[in-house]
Amino acid sequence: DDEIHESTFLSKILGSKNFSIKNYHHLGYQKHLNESDSVKLIKEVQFDIIRLAEMMNSTEKTEPYFRKADLVTVNCDAVESFGEAFSVNPQVNGLNKREICAYMKEIGLGEKLKSVGIFNYNIYSDSQLNHQLLAQMIWYLIEGINIERSHPKEKSFETFFVLINDEQYAFKRDVFSNLWYFGEDENIDNCIPCSKSDFEEAKRGFLSARFTRF
Repeated sequence: DDEIHESTFLSKILGSKNFSIKNYHHLGYQKHLNESDSVKLIKEVQFDIIRLAEMMNSTEKTEPYFRKADLVTVNCDAVESFGEAFSVNPQVNGLNKREICAYMKEIGLGEKLKSVGIFNYNIYSDSQLNHQLLAQMIWYLIEGINIERSHPKEKSFETFFVLINDEQYAFKRDVFSNLWYFGEDENIDNCIPCSKSDFEEAKRGFLSARFTRF
């Protein structure tokens, strides 16, 4: 079956002979809604796949995945629906209204952002609140973009070194934005975006596998 739709496009991209995506992050998946083979495939090609539960309550841990993203697609199925359906495939569990708006702002704050798509919104909804939420999502996205554009182009960093099993690892903190990076390279583009909690975990002797993948 060569038909491409929302349930098959990802496996076709990842399984393509012309596959050339360097980094891909799949955020907010729910185990019972995804085929185990698809999840396994993403892990086999060493891309990041993050469960919905890890994204709830705070954006801190998953913000780094947006920071250098060129393209971000937002599936409205990831937003919880109550009352009238927010998406074309409504889910009782998902990001709440405040969380999705916070993530839209983080998307807008991305340093490399070129394109954003919002998909599967229920355009036939009669709920004014649903339309209002979509409008606010877009508003927060634009706010993030405007804030990022106001940031100084020249950046300065503090560097912290952590010793784990006799190996030294470097973390950098942007003095202006307070954002963290992993890596010792003087060119920050060659360092991996991370969170302060990643640094704190490293101090306790636990280094995220994604930092040693490359």
